[in-house]
Amino acid sequence: RTLTSITGIQLGQNNLLGTWDEEMNSLFMFLLPHLTEFELQGNRRFQSSTMIPMLPSLEKLNISNCGFKTNIQSIFGSMPNLRHLDISNNDIRGSIPTASSRSLSSQLPNLQILNLRDNPRLEGDLHALLSSTSNGVGGWSQLESLDVSKTKIGGTLPINIGDTLTNLTTLVCSESRLQGKIPTEIGKLTMLGSLQLSMNYALTGTLPSTLHLMAALTLLDLSWNKFTGTIPWEYLSALSNLTSLQLNGNEFTGSVSTDIGKMTKLEYIELGENSGLMGTLPETYLLQIPKLQLLDISRTNMTGEISDKLLNHVGRIQYPCSMTCSSCDEPCTI
Repeated sequence: RTLTSITGIQLGQNNLLGTWDEEMNSLFMFLLPHLTEFELQGNRRFQSSTMIPMLPSLEKLNISNCGFKTNIQSIFGSMPNLRHLDISNNDIRGSIPTASSRSLSSQLPNLQILNLRDNPRLEGDLHALLSSTSNGVGGWSQLESLDVSKTKIGGTLPINIGDTLTNLTTLVCSESRLQGKIPTEIGKLTMLGSLQLSMNYALTGTLPSTLHLMAALTLLDLSWNKFTGTIPWEYLSALSNLTSLQLNGNEFTGSVSTDIGKMTKLEYIELGENSGLMGTLPETYLLQIPKLQLLDISRTNMTGEISDKLLNHVGRIQYPCSMTCSSCDEPCTI
């Protein structure tokens, strides 16, 4: 009777040995029918080659950073009450089903947090991951956080992403296989605080003007892609809560606008590796940003001199050799 009343088990970071198998699964289901929370993270020597824990009453399952080697489809239909699923840093493999009746969102309809990060053999299309059942409209209206970074999940960002994931606060798709343009509908994600799409190398086009609607953003990382055009400072400057702006490693052109001075919460500005960026720094406006820790304009074609006043104001400046800085401790970057 004591066992059957247990609702939570936390075994994380215990260097456990063993294997999760059918017998273990059946034992847990028989002895712990009311278990809602199971945390096993950080036990690298606890493994499974066939399945992950399938406990119908679970609301939270964290098996991150374990030795699980199983197919993503093994979780389908098994945990309808699940709200928090973290299977990151494992060897979860296979392809996310494209059939709408077997989609992850239809089988796990109540998910709020999904972390698939760092499963390099996990494949699929982002549309399939986010699709719903039979009507073709996106599911997971309750989803708050999605991380598919360091996987082979690719495709384009769904056009209806802003209509379906209205509660999303974190979207991390870095080092995956996304391609195409950022849809204008992304501006409807007004609760999004962190948008990280770095190192996909195939995201293209100009940045949508609707970014200015995403007032909750504190982190915007679009680095190491193939975005083009001028940086839309007039829209970005509306993001008054932004602390980190990472646009380095793209194909942006133009100059740094005086509008940057309106972004007074910025701590990190990374614009390096954009050879099309030219002009001088709007120093007076950068001095209006009180907590600026990093300004990276290396490997651009910007010109002018970095003054001692700006150098003393910013924690660290990385600058191109087309600029001069007599007091800089670090050399310029070609």
